[in-house]
Amino acid sequence: TFLAIGTFVGSLFAAFVFCISAFSLPMIIDRKADMVTAVVTSFNAVLRNKPAMLVWVLLMDGATGYKIRRAAEAGAAH
Repeated sequence: TFLAIGTFVGSLFAAFVFCISAFSLPMIIDRKADMVTAVVTSFNAVLRNKPAMLVWVLLMDGATGYKIRRAAEAGAAH
């Protein structure tokens, strides 16, 4: 149960961090927005575009998992 609770809490934290960071950094850099405006806008944009954000998360997750697996295989070979 400890692993399940830890995974659930970690998933919530990761989802929150994704929501606040998906669009905030580009807004701060390109549009010279302040941090609060960028974070709130990013959160709203993610919530309003759930299907597209789900695809983006799955692509990032898949790519990260693939690279971790490849690195583990390369480390095991040596």
